[in-house]
Parts: sequence; C-alpha cells; structure tokens
Amino acid sequence: MTSIILNNGASTVTFEALNDGDVTIAPIVPSGDTNSAGLTITSQGNVTTSGISLDGNTGTDGTLVINIDTNFSPTGTALTLGGLVQNVADVQIAGTGSNDTVNVNGNITSGGGITIQTINNVNISAALLQADGGNLDVENSVNTVTLLGGGSVTLDLNSAPHDVVLPALNSASTNLIVTSDGGISLQGAIGANANQVELTTADPLTLTQNISAGTLEITGGTNSTVTQSGGSITVTNLLLNGSGTTNTLSQATNDVDNLAANTGSLTFRDTDDLNVSSVLGVNGITVSNNDVSLTASTLTITNLIDSSAANHDVTLNVTANVIDGNGTGLDVNAGAGKLTIDAVTGVGTVANPLETTVGTIDIDNTTSGEVGISGTANLDVTRVVQGTEGNILLNATNDITMSNSSVVDGGNTGSSGGEITLTAGGNVTLGSVQTGDTGASAVTITATAGGVKDGGNSNIDIVADSGTVNITSALGVEAIETSAGTLNVTNTGAGAITINESSDVTITNVHQQGTGAVVVDAVGNVSIASSGTGVQNDQAAAAGTIKD
Repeated sequence: MTSIILNNGASTVTFEALNDGDVTIAPIVPSGDTNSAGLTITSQGNVTTSGISLDGNTGTDGTLVINIDTNFSPTGTALTLGGLVQNVADVQIAGTGSNDTVNVNGNITSGGGITIQTINNVNISAALLQADGGNLDVENSVNTVTLLGGGSVTLDLNSAPHDVVLPALNSASTNLIVTSDGGISLQGAIGANANQVELTTADPLTLTQNISAGTLEITGGTNSTVTQSGGSITVTNLLLNGSGTTNTLSQATNDVDNLAANTGSLTFRDTDDLNVSSVLGVNGITVSNNDVSLTASTLTITNLIDSSAANHDVTLNVTANVIDGNGTGLDVNAGAGKLTIDAVTGVGTVANPLETTVGTIDIDNTTSGEVGISGTANLDVTRVVQGTEGNILLNATNDITMSNSSVVDGGNTGSSGGEITLTAGGNVTLGSVQTGDTGASAVTITATAGGVKDGGNSNIDIVADSGTVNITSALGVEAIETSAGTLNVTNTGAGAITINESSDVTITNVHQQGTGAVVVDAVGNVSIASSGTGVQNDQAAAAGTIKD
C-alpha cells in the first residue's frame, strides 16, 4: 500500500492495536474533503508512520492523536514518526512513561499546538517542530529529549501568547533553535554536547536549568527581561540580543569564555576569566536602555563596551585584573556615564591603558598591578586608589578634573608607593594626589595646552613627602598646595606659578618661561638643589617670591 486517504469528513478515524501489537501506517494523504478527518492511533506495541497530512481542502484540518502504552510490552514501545507531519490542526502524543520512546524523524508542522507527554525518551532527528496556533509543549513528564545528528533542530512557535515548554535536552553536536512568540520554559538542562543553542522569545525568559553548549544565543523580547534564578550557563560563546531587553544573568557558577551583546541592559557574572569579544558577528557589548555590569576573575576587553546611547554607567568587578585587549581602540564608551572598576591586580597598565570615553571614573585596585586610563575627551575623577602601591597613569585628550573630595592615591606602605602620572591636553584640576613613592618621578603632571589648578581649598593637592613632584604647564600653576620632597616645575605660557608648600622642600627647578609671577611659600625650609637650575623667571619685570 502506497498511501491511505481518510474520507470520513470531520469525524475521527482510529487505528488500534492491543496486546503488544504494532501499528505500521503507510503515508496518509489529504482526501480533498472540505473538512479533514482526525486521526487517532492507539497501540500497546510499536507505531511507525511514513508521513501524515490531515488537510481540510477549504475547511478545518484534522487533529492527530497518538497514544502508546508500554505496560503490555516487556521491551517497551516506540513511536517512530517518519516523513512529514503537516496540515494538522493539533498534535497530541502521549505514553505511559517508564519505557516509551518517541522518534521524530520527520518535520512536524501543526496549525495548533504540539504536545508530547508521559514519554521516557524523545529522540529528534527532524529539522523542524513548528506550532502555529498553540503551545509547543514537551512536558516535564518526558524524561529526556535527545537531538540527533549534526545539523540543526528548530522548535518554532509562531503564535503569541503560547509557550515552548521543554524538559532536559541532550544533543549530539546539533544546533538547537527555539523560537517562541510567547515564552520559553526550560524545565530540564540542555546537555553538554550541544553545538549552538538559540533561544528567541517575546515574553520574559527565566533560566532555571543548566545550559551547556559551544555557543548560546538568547534574543529577548522587546523591552522584556531575561533573568536567571538557577542553573549555570557553561558555554564558549554567549550572545545576548533583544531591543530594550533587560538581561540579568548573575549566577556565580556561570562559565563563559567570550561575551557579546546588542540589547537594552546587561548584568552578567562569571566564575572565572571573561573576554568581551565578537560572537556571531556582534562585536563587543552595546546597550541602549540602561547600565552594563560585569563580574569576573580576569576581564579582557577585546571589543568595545558601549553604553553611550543613553549615557549609562559601566561597572566592572573583577577578582584579578582588567586587561586592554583592544590595542589603541576604544574599550569603554559610556558617554557622560560613570565607569566604576573594582579590581585586585590591576586595571590596564601604564604602557597599555584602557581607552575610554566616560563622564567620570571611580577605580579601586586593592593589591598589586598598575592602573592605566586614557580618556578620549574630558576625564572627571571621583577616585583612583591603589590599596597597597602601584603606578597610576591618567591621560585625557582635553581636561582632567578632580573635585575637592577626589583622590588619586598611588599607595603608601612605609617608604614605598606608586608613581602617578596625569597628562591632559587641557587643564588639570587637582583634588588630592598622594603617593609614598620616593623617586624622581613620584608625581608627574602635564597640562599641554592648559593650566594646573586647585580643585578646592581643604586638601593638600599633592602629597609626595619624600618624592619629586614634576609639573609642566602651558597656562600657569594656580595656588596649589603641596607636601613634596622636591619640586620641579615649568610653565611655558601665560599664568603665574603659585605653590604653597606645607613642610620643608627642595627646589630642583622652578622655571617661569611665560608671563607671570613665581611664588613658592613654604611652612618649613626651602633648599635649592645644587644639581638643579633653581628658580628662574624669564620675564625680567615679573615678580618672584620664595618664602620659608
């Protein structure tokens, strides 16, 4: 027999096999009737089909119902769907659980839903399971779904507000694509051999189970949420998409190597090293609605983190260090937003700083390593602190601005500390810059086309009690307070040099090459180093005062 035609109108045709009997059915093709008959298959043995179409010509399609019962077979029963299942109003497959197997070898397309329940194992080698008008529900009463072969399996739901519900999924190097215009509910883990997993949902998605794969792509609904209340994401590559989607994936056991996103906002926590990289053609992290927060061990920024669309903040929390993996390219663009970094063993380096476009920076590095930050515009500093000691470089194309409460601290552990370098294309406005470094480069401040200014009156602006403070300015050094071992100051343009020293100081060089007075007012003694050039004012008519 080559095919079966159901001519029973809108009624249901039933095939039934009892007492461990099998049902094997040739392809079922449309009858041409206005309304197709439904088909029910009930078997206490195996069921094998070769394609089913219950297409109503101009009316309704038929419903497919298959029930298998393992209680009458010591070896279990199996349903094998071969060929295409299409043009059906609904698909309902059920078993009795303990020893039942469903093998889906052909695509299933349903005008309603697809429900598979009370089955021990479901093996899918088809390319597509699509439910156009109901839930795609492989219920939790199914023990395990195994995706066979090396291609792609697509579970597609095209009708909101229906959902995709899946139990545990195991894969043999197969791509799993789950698309829902409603929601997706993962009631079991996605197994370790999956190649690429794509989850696309319109409704909020909450991950509760483990997902292991080579690549995981999640596309959230517009202005919806993707959250994680349990399980771990263990993948080589993770891509998060979704216009306006709020992503909060904060399980401490997540283990992702490479992360990229083009979404609304992102909070992500990783158990070890993480690379902001390129995944499936998406480079770095771009958010449109809100902040970026990343937690990892070592964080390498190979591609841009961009929250500039709405000037939102970027927060990086690492138990080791933050590495610039992007060469001289921009690493963080928060627009007018704030960059906060809490690290242990460094943030960039002096030789390879993080390139940023941000409103303000707040950086705390607790144990070792250097801090290097380069700003492509202005750089406003809340604090940059080394917990013990370490070099600090702050670079800005325009101004570096500190308020009276701002701190740049290179560390002070007895006689040691880190060198601090501040370089701006415009002005450098000081809050509190301090280090225990005793060397000739303890503090180096350069204002290439601007001046060096006091950001407030209550702090000593520069503290390097046993080190040298080097200042080069184009537009003066305006009434700053210092506690320096040695001063080396040059002004090349208009503006006075005015320094109020809180203790004893040695002057190697104070050189006024531009126009303006020179005033060094010390509470203690002022000494002129024999190896230096002393105090010079190239303008004969300008005032000069040294007080101790």
